[in-house]
Amino acid sequence: MSNIHNYQRRELEALISNDAETIVIGEKRKYFLEGKEIFLAGISLGIGTCSDLCGINIAVFSSKGENKTISSPVTCSAAALVRDLLPEEERDDGISRKAVERLKIVKIDQTRIVFKLSGRKKFYTNTIC
Repeated sequence: MSNIHNYQRRELEALISNDAETIVIGEKRKYFLEGKEIFLAGISLGIGTCSDLCGINIAVFSSKGENKTISSPVTCSAAALVRDLLPEEERDDGISRKAVERLKIVKIDQTRIVFKLSGRKKFYTNTIC
């Protein structure tokens, strides 16, 4: 269920420091950021050659789409939002980029997890595979 490419994983890992949080991603939960629902885009698994932080799963969310279906709960050590660049982040060089921004937990209950932006973000070139 990864759907997270190597270049995205590298930027996600750069957002993680010593402030890991345990987040259990489950099929019946909803996710919110600043009062708006966000959607599980995938889990970046901390395995294989794409990961320098082995064993560290990262939940990746988007403000677009719908939740990816997962068959059983997955424990993650961090969460991030993948998004388009804001106007002030754009460069006029014709290269398509995306941003990943670290999310921090505000509240967890049985049916939802509420996040806030941490202020930590990275950018990567959006390549087409």
